[in-house]
Amino acid sequence: MLNSEFQPNWIYPPSKIVENFIVLNQVDTSKLHSRTQKVLHDLVNKNTPIDINISKILEETIGGTAQFWLNIQHQFTLNTLRIENSHVDNNFNDYRGLITELKKTDWIPKSNYDYLDQVHLKSFFGISEFSILTKKYIIQHNLRIKFKNIGKYSSSELNIATLVRKAELEAKKQLITKQWDKALFLEKLQEIKKLSKVRKFNDFKLELQNICNQCGVAFIVLDTLNKSPIRGISKFINNHTGLIIITTKYNQDDVFWQTFFHEAGHLVLHSKEMVFADQGAPAEKVTTEELETQADNFMLSQILYPYTNEDVISMFNKKLMYSAKEKSWRNICQIARQINISPSLLTGILKLQGIIPYNYFTNGHNKIYD
Repeated sequence: MLNSEFQPNWIYPPSKIVENFIVLNQVDTSKLHSRTQKVLHDLVNKNTPIDINISKILEETIGGTAQFWLNIQHQFTLNTLRIENSHVDNNFNDYRGLITELKKTDWIPKSNYDYLDQVHLKSFFGISEFSILTKKYIIQHNLRIKFKNIGKYSSSELNIATLVRKAELEAKKQLITKQWDKALFLEKLQEIKKLSKVRKFNDFKLELQNICNQCGVAFIVLDTLNKSPIRGISKFINNHTGLIIITTKYNQDDVFWQTFFHEAGHLVLHSKEMVFADQGAPAEKVTTEELETQADNFMLSQILYPYTNEDVISMFNKKLMYSAKEKSWRNICQIARQINISPSLLTGILKLQGIIPYNYFTNGHNKIYD
């Protein structure tokens, strides 16, 4: 019998080991007797327990000894009983909804046991298996950010903190070899805005990520969780790496680029507040509304450069928009070419300022995610 003082906090069923043996030993199951095929099928797909008869069939067909397979089954049974009876935190029920969502998105492994779900959730947040999971800890250690809610949706700080944590884990996979370089990032923003003319995210994703990484910025796109109606998030990781998160809440190209440049504005303008404000509040006496306005103004100035907002508004023929929409669209395209951005982005900017009604030129916008 397999025996060890090590007690794993995972369960690896015999069905997976059987499946691996079939692959590694290149067993052609189609050439086996039909009854043997059924035994293997039920083992792999239905997790049929291995008894003495099945162990002998495995020994003859895929390798290993009969005792080896009986030991595997016995150890699995012991581990399952131990996991089923392992202690879960008293507040575990507070996280059931979040755990369900994380399983659906494959952000944590799937399991049928509360204890393993708890282990996986703690591992996700970098918390020891033997420490108590608390919402206060999760929120305080992840929400050093400026974020923008969409509309007046209800939100959950725990879910938003989870979104940020996932982005930080993904950011570690990117090749960022230098610290945050504000001057270089500002310089590269004019190169980045040209990418708005590429219609699909997958066609510019790597280029945008590489440019950001060169400036000490991680760039992440994530689906949102329930009660996390966030368009964009920006923060600093370890005080020296910028992080921009864009969510797929709105699948529209102009919204994507407005959000990116807005969050870039927070990195450039508010790095001091974002690094040192553990509770998400600015270090100086500047209101959240003021910070958001500053980020919006930064977004406009960078996207419309070398023109000012007033220049662009004066270049747009508003009367033509009401009398001849086709000619008005050509007017938008001409201005966009001069600015070196997409017509959709320019239209979105003018809509944001109330120059163009939101129900105009809707065909000019594109879905950015497939």
